[in-house]
Order: sequence, then structure tokens, then C-alpha cells
Amino acid sequence: MPGAVFSPRDPTLEDYWRGIILLGRNVASYKFALAKALLELRPVSGQLVKLDELALPFARHVAAHLKLGRQGTSASSQFLEACRRFNEDGDTSRLVEQTVRLGFNNVIDAFHVIGPGDIPRRFFHDVRQGEGGIRITDEFTALMEGQQAANLPREVESRWRRSKRPGSSGCRGHCWRSTMTRQPRRCLPWSGACAASQSPAAVAP
Repeated sequence: MPGAVFSPRDPTLEDYWRGIILLGRNVASYKFALAKALLELRPVSGQLVKLDELALPFARHVAAHLKLGRQGTSASSQFLEACRRFNEDGDTSRLVEQTVRLGFNNVIDAFHVIGPGDIPRRFFHDVRQGEGGIRITDEFTALMEGQQAANLPREVESRWRRSKRPGSSGCRGHCWRSTMTRQPRRCLPWSGACAASQSPAAVAP
């Protein structure tokens, strides 16, 4: 969402994560696949996740969504072609090789970007240069230990599917009620970003 910025309120880790899912840069929907892969792998603080370890769950999520229809805005990308081919032949070795080479070119850089810049809390550090992967932060471990951790995969999936609908481009300042929690609504700590309120807030657009 262009121009989204943080307000002076103190956001929770769940708020930061949901801000990424709701408002972060959408690089052919790859942010959703990366989020789901991280939630699936559940790496711990300080752990180095190599790209070849991250590649298969990441690409499988993209490939699964290709079966559902339009995938982001880069329908002709080489990486998406590799995922389509995987859907036809099931060759995981080739999928991993092509994902490591092509799949992470933009999404790791863009994952923590909302509006004009990076959010102040990070769930991983980019250490591709020198270490060949990402290194997990304390924030991600705390997120996984939080009371809302079990809801996060469903929230990512819900937002991903919504993003494929024609004309869907985000919250546009409207409050969304959670279809899973039925909790009262409140705004997230970004201008124009709204989500259903729980403690922490739950988002199920």
C-alpha cells in the first residue's frame, strides 16, 4: 500500500508480521510463499536457513497456487515457468536448483519493506552474500511462541487468495473483521491499515 507508514503506537510482533502480509511489497506474490515456508520450517533464533533448504517449501507453495489461477504480476517469469513444469513432472531436484537460482532474487530484499522503507523489526537477516541464506532473528522465534502462532498460516493463505481476485489491491483504509475470530475491529499501526482485533490482533481478509 503506497505511503503506508508507522504511527507512534508501539506495535506487537504480530502487528509487524501482519503488516508485511497486508501491506508489504508483493513480488509476484512471493512474499506469501516465503512467509508460509518460514512458518512451515519454524527455524529458531540464530539458525542459518540455506536457500536450498528454503527452496522446496517456498516453490511448492508457489506451484500449488499456480494451480488455482493467476499468480501475481509476473506470469511469464522463468521461476514461475519452473513451478509450472514441476506441476507437470514432479521433479523436485530441478525445482530446487531453479528456485535457488531464480526464486529469491527480489522477495528476500523486499520482505520487510512497507511503504517507503523497512520496518524496524526483522524476522530474518539476509546473509546470502557469504553464508548463502537467511539468518533467523529473536523476533521470529518470539512470533512462533506467541498465542497467535497457530493462526498465522491460515491468515497468509487467506490474504494470498484474496490478492488474486481482480481489483484486489489491499485494505484501502477499510476495517476487515476476522472470519475466524469474530473479534472487534481495530486499526493496525500503519496509516490506512486495518485488521480484526484480538490480543494479539488476528487478520483473516
